Amino acid sequence: AESTLSELSAYYERSRQIEEELTLKEGECNNLQAALRAEQELLAESHQNQRHLQALVADLEAQVKDDEAEFEMMMQQFDLNMKALEMRAEAAERALKEEKEKTARL
Repeated sequence: AESTLSELSAYYERSRQIEEELTLKEGECNNLQAALRAEQELLAESHQNQRHLQALVADLEAQVKDDEAEFEMMMQQFDLNMKALEMRAEAAERALKEEKEKTARL
């Protein structure tokens, strides 16, 4: 009977140790699950930020394209204005030359 009591006592002690280990493992598991949820939230936020950045890049690329087109139009207008000024300058030079010739004839 005493050996049975000793065996039961050892069995009880081992059961208690297993229960403590199980409680510790459950705590670790809960901590890991909480860490996993936090990582998943960060990942979701990261994906949202990435989508936001991609949209910003697309907007900026479209703005650059628009600005380049506007710049090209401005350059074409500048070229036209320069040609018009050159033609006016040439016409003014011709008119001045003609006036000098008329004045010289008089």
